[in-house]
Amino acid sequence: MINIFAVVGVTLGLTVSSTQHQAIDEFCDANIRINHDQANVLVTSYEIGKEYGLESVLPAIAWRESKLGKYLLNINDPSFGPYAIHIDTATSRLGIDRDSFMANVLAQDLVMDQGLGAHLAINEIKYWLRIRGGNHPMALASYNAGFVYKRGLEYSEDVTQKAGLIKLCITRIKNRFNIASKKPECTSRFCSLLEMQ
Repeated sequence: MINIFAVVGVTLGLTVSSTQHQAIDEFCDANIRINHDQANVLVTSYEIGKEYGLESVLPAIAWRESKLGKYLLNINDPSFGPYAIHIDTATSRLGIDRDSFMANVLAQDLVMDQGLGAHLAINEIKYWLRIRGGNHPMALASYNAGFVYKRGLEYSEDVTQKAGLIKLCITRIKNRFNIASKKPECTSRFCSLLEMQ
């Protein structure tokens, strides 16, 4: 049986006993069912997002969009990588002709370089935060649905819920999968085109 008071206590930053920590670990294991590769994507996203105050949100987006890197291609959009960066958005933001061969190279790099996708996702979140006057739920909805944010409200709620679980469970995930905190660099040829604001 999961001790919900321990879960709430940790979420609020209260001191909890070792028994309560065990209950939280059980809660995390029951609610975040991932493999080692997915845990790596989650922890990497968490570390990249820290610098921008998006440590829980960035992995939550990867969880929603790609099942934490399990599905890296959506040819229907088309979008690529753990954060499902739409190719039209990526080419526009980086100043690349959408119809050029370099758009194909960019799509490949979004799949292969998590750092590139993460930084494009961060830029996109920050863009929508500016457009939406700092309103986080609307910015997350717009990350998914653009200017027709109402179509993305369920998405925003889901990402917010996942972010809460990640915030609560990040230590458990790192310990369970024995993953050290690391922040990978963006290694794609397109990284120099990124302007992190």
